Amino acid sequence: MKKFLKVGEFARICQTTRDTLLHYARKGLLQPRYTAENGYRFYALEQFWEFSLISLLKETGSRLEEIRICKHDAQNPDFMNFIRDRVQTLREQHENIFHRIAMLTDLIKATEEALSARLDTILPEECVSKKVQYYPLQGNCLESNDKYIEEYSSKLKNDIEAGNSVYPPLGLIVARESAEHGRYETSCLFSKSDAGCRQNAREVKAGRYLSLFHCGDTQSHETAFHRLLKHMKAEHLGIGSDIYIYDQMNYLMQMESGRYMAKYMVRLEKPR
Repeated sequence: MKKFLKVGEFARICQTTRDTLLHYARKGLLQPRYTAENGYRFYALEQFWEFSLISLLKETGSRLEEIRICKHDAQNPDFMNFIRDRVQTLREQHENIFHRIAMLTDLIKATEEALSARLDTILPEECVSKKVQYYPLQGNCLESNDKYIEEYSSKLKNDIEAGNSVYPPLGLIVARESAEHGRYETSCLFSKSDAGCRQNAREVKAGRYLSLFHCGDTQSHETAFHRLLKHMKAEHLGIGSDIYIYDQMNYLMQMESGRYMAKYMVRLEKPR
């Protein structure tokens, strides 16, 4: 009898509970190796490895019934196919978790940047290259926040149906041509580009940019936009890119009704 363990002793070895072992036994997952005449049940010490396999598969999201059917015969192709399916599922879950971490990291960065921003101050900024996803718009979203939400909702639906990861919107774009003519109108919505996305993916080029944080209503934002253009003209600075209007995650901050914060960025055109 020394090679067998009582239920409580085996539970201690497995770092689990007696109730868990009894539940596994009822489910046909892990039966005691020996039952005495008095009805006491005992586990063999080597059954620890069987318990470990069950725990591993359970942690991957496998249901107990799936484990019961597949675990008893490693030579059965169904068992190996089951394991391969779990690996693929975990890879997909890992990718989703990676994207969620990236989304939350971007959210933290944007919010902290907004909270520490020097409002209405035009500053130079060196930026690295990054990929963004462009979504052409129907009309000017700067005219109404409701229209902005409707447009983003439409793009969100299309991305989900295409199987792409969905990032919060980074903001809106005033096309370079519109900016050069002083028109405060949006042509596209943009967001961070998924590595798997190819359609409408564009590069925000590295270089020297001018940035301007502004907080206010729609009219004051248009004034801030023209102030940025006026500054560039006075300093003989060419517009070298579209103007990116970054959304600063305003829903995380206590803002007065009708007011929002945005960061305007434009790359300086290199001298010819």
